[in-house]
Amino acid sequence: MKLFYDTTEGRWYDAYGSGFSSDRPQIPYGNTERVTIQLLSHVGETNLYDEEIVPYIPGASGDAGKGTTGWWKYTGYASIGNIGGILATDNNFLHWLKGTLNADVSSAAENTNVAVKTNAALEDIPTEGTLYIYQGDTTAALAFKSRSQTASGVVTFVLASGNTLSGTLTQGDAVDIPEALYAQAEMNATLSDTATGLFVFDFTCFSEKLRNKMQYNSISILDDCKGLELTVFTTNTENNVSVVSVINRFRCASFRITGGIADLQNGVPASVPQQNAIKAILNAYVAGGMEVQCATGTAPTTWIDYEEIEPEAFQSMRWFRLRIKNSGAAWCDAIPLIVGATGAAGQSVYPYIAYASDTSGTDFTLTWSEVIGDHALKYVAFLLSTVVIPTPTASDFAGRWVRFGGLDLLPYWEGGDTPENIVEWENVRHKPEEFPPEDHTHTAADITDKARNTTKTEAGPQTLYLDKDIIINSTTVTGTSLSIDFTAVKDASGASYLLKDGDVFTWEYWVKASSAISTITTGSNMVPLPNFPSSLPLINNSTTRHVFTVRAVYKSGATNNMKLLVNYAYSDNAV
Repeated sequence: MKLFYDTTEGRWYDAYGSGFSSDRPQIPYGNTERVTIQLLSHVGETNLYDEEIVPYIPGASGDAGKGTTGWWKYTGYASIGNIGGILATDNNFLHWLKGTLNADVSSAAENTNVAVKTNAALEDIPTEGTLYIYQGDTTAALAFKSRSQTASGVVTFVLASGNTLSGTLTQGDAVDIPEALYAQAEMNATLSDTATGLFVFDFTCFSEKLRNKMQYNSISILDDCKGLELTVFTTNTENNVSVVSVINRFRCASFRITGGIADLQNGVPASVPQQNAIKAILNAYVAGGMEVQCATGTAPTTWIDYEEIEPEAFQSMRWFRLRIKNSGAAWCDAIPLIVGATGAAGQSVYPYIAYASDTSGTDFTLTWSEVIGDHALKYVAFLLSTVVIPTPTASDFAGRWVRFGGLDLLPYWEGGDTPENIVEWENVRHKPEEFPPEDHTHTAADITDKARNTTKTEAGPQTLYLDKDIIINSTTVTGTSLSIDFTAVKDASGASYLLKDGDVFTWEYWVKASSAISTITTGSNMVPLPNFPSSLPLINNSTTRHVFTVRAVYKSGATNNMKLLVNYAYSDNAV
């Protein structure tokens, strides 16, 4: 892409000297294009022969304009040293993002983490750059080589090498964070000639910020692109510090980025004839098989075809290589064979099976019979010997006897798996005389009498129990004041219970009163529901039982994570 810019009139032209209309020029998303920008001090006639403009320097030898006149190269930078250029495009004119240190920074060594609190999205921050941190009149510049989002509003920067830091930066110090661009490129110094206004860039229209914009949205032309900008700067050294100064900015406001339709992730399918031809070739290769060669030694030098290796030589092979048979292709790289240490020579094994009526080998025999005399053969032993035992004896099988059958334990082939052969309870030996109960629990689904309530009676109770539905105050209230204050919940084992998210429990609270109640107070963690009475009379002027409902619901941060809702239910004659 060739672009011309008239520095006098502030206008852009294409390679043929024509001005740009809306949405021109364009670069497709993901493309890498060589962008050549020629700055001009004067623009003459255009489109005379529909040929590309060839600007020239007035006064130089061979000033032929290739069919045009008056296109003069800009020479304003000829007397300025160390000229550089950056080509960039973005969706805004921001250069920096605001932030504050999220923690103190006392070291600027490489790989040090610097946490910065900011409202910026991670994609709007370049993967590397420089942070500027302000502490009073002092500014610290810290170069970073990567960044990551560690929490909402906090970005962690990993510092690069070469940073220095005097003192400690403090949490809350203001931070300037560089703002990422849609795309940018540095000037190709070899191909550029800044003395005559020529700037050349290999411009790639891609970045993390642009990727998040283009790849997940249906966009034909990116409408928020602010144009393509050439920034010309000079670099000088002042007091041993490199200082970069911007000289000019030239922006083509009509530049746009276009979206692409196809993506290489799915590949481009070949035509059916091509596919059939490829399949035929692959099938022929597969049918032909592989050629294999092997070699000996610590490094392969002489290769032998697999078919020609003598059987006794296989053990010495240490390498092999492959190629498709009859293809004439190059062999693959040599592949080492993993060879372990030679194991011990194998030995012959002679198996023996013996039977007996007990673990001492009584009634020893090598021939199976269910009964020997009056004794059942209930034990078997297996012996694997590396030598022949001419006449095995019971001592050869010592410690190998295993119970496998008998009158009260028949083998399966004798009907040992039939109900008739189940051992009766009274014939079981060494059984315990009694079975002590063990602690256990049941879920609500295991309980069949759910209508039955359980009670817990205490004097002035302040604890609620998960395994008790009704809490009864064993103390009769004789005065005119009634206090209700529950502060804890316990499980069936008596351990304190901390409510979890989703917990909802309900109890009844019973209390007797021998006098009319004129004042009712509740604890700080309890909330009386609307219409909660402020007084309660006696029924028939006699001792009365007042019933309240208490509901515990989960509330993070409250005592035991619970909020207690209390309501009056009813009153009746005390029983």
